[in-house]
Amino acid sequence: MKKTPWQKTFDPHYIGSWSLEDGEIFNTVVVKCELKEVTSNGKEFKDRIVATLKDAPKNGILLPMIIGNKDNAKALQKLAGSQYIEDWKNIPVTIYVKKGIKAFGEVVDALRIKDTPPPSIDARKVAEIKSKVLDAFKAYTAPDRQDVHDELSAIKDSTDIALWESHLKKLTAK
Repeated sequence: MKKTPWQKTFDPHYIGSWSLEDGEIFNTVVVKCELKEVTSNGKEFKDRIVATLKDAPKNGILLPMIIGNKDNAKALQKLAGSQYIEDWKNIPVTIYVKKGIKAFGEVVDALRIKDTPPPSIDARKVAEIKSKVLDAFKAYTAPDRQDVHDELSAIKDSTDIALWESHLKKLTAK
């Protein structure tokens, strides 16, 4: 049974720490940032930086993100190479939850943006297909299993997606 964090019911217009599962790292693209007047947890704030994201976290809900602290603003500045929010467009980012942040007299969990670029899309695709190949190999019981093992060992550092896909096709063929 999937559980619902209570915070999600009070601030459903923006993503927050409750939008990511424990330990989830969310790679996406900041499409644009702009200054907006926002209401968050019943409080109104003027001139908050709001980021429009390209993708939604695993929960499947695409919502904007309030860039409500200097750490996230500095990370976006570094990634964009500009201090101007109007230049913060189409920036690949990694978003994660940092626990134990002191804010508004409380200790809370908060979303943070890493100040280093996420792995490239190709690197992620290679990692995904490699994982599928290794999972398929675990279930592979054909007589040539040792030969396939040797082949996979020989290409373990390859970033050739087509090569990995051909191995996946071979392992999953009936």
